[in-house]
Amino acid sequence: MGKTVRRKQTSIGETPTNEKNLYNPSFVKRIFLFGIPLSGFIILLFIWTELYKPKVIDEWYRGIILVDSAANTHDSVARKGLLDRGGQILRQQNKLHPYHARVWFLYGHYFLVTKNWDSCIYAEKKAIEIGAGGIVNGVENVAAEHLNYALDNKLRSIHSLDSSIKLIDRVVTPNYENITLYKFKGFTYYNHNQPDSCIFYLERFNSKVSNDFDVLNILAFSYSRKGMRDKALLYATEARKIKSDNANLNSLITMLNAR
Repeated sequence: MGKTVRRKQTSIGETPTNEKNLYNPSFVKRIFLFGIPLSGFIILLFIWTELYKPKVIDEWYRGIILVDSAANTHDSVARKGLLDRGGQILRQQNKLHPYHARVWFLYGHYFLVTKNWDSCIYAEKKAIEIGAGGIVNGVENVAAEHLNYALDNKLRSIHSLDSSIKLIDRVVTPNYENITLYKFKGFTYYNHNQPDSCIFYLERFNSKVSNDFDVLNILAFSYSRKGMRDKALLYATEARKIKSDNANLNSLITMLNAR
């Protein structure tokens, strides 16, 4: 009962918040620094850093400026050149600073832009491992967003339940609770018709993040699969408060009320 859940970007909803700043041209154009549109400011900063290579700007930031400039470049040859140069700088910085969480995060960001999901997952996991528990300028939360985005894309190509769960388990990081992993596990079990395991993980997620339509919706269908009408109706009603025009959910509620 219910449709197979198709994973969406990262929080099963949209692109990570921080990526909007990096990739959405309309967003960039609305921001001004020193009276200059942000897109123009980045270009001027890039030219300045290329000419003078000031020590006040760390090399890894020069690398990420190149990578983000590529994201806003429509010419494929120029885009590849910027990505290659930016990636080379970040690769060198990663070798020079293997215990620097921010360098790992930026290196992972490069892999996210180039859609190298495996390398992105590895780099962002390293950023979380090194940065978890830090107080100043922590990167673990935004690194987790990137990791979840890459993991979501990677899981789409895996059809085995065992392989999917093993992959999710491999990205678990000590001393940092990435609650979106509960959601990934719950949806994976749902898609493989295992409502008990699905419910276990989605209940854990729901105890920490309320009002997530996708989670409430799948909990409703999972409890319905188990024949637990009252629980199914409870979650279905909560889900409809968030999105009242979902046809499958409304059909489920009609059926549950008819029992």
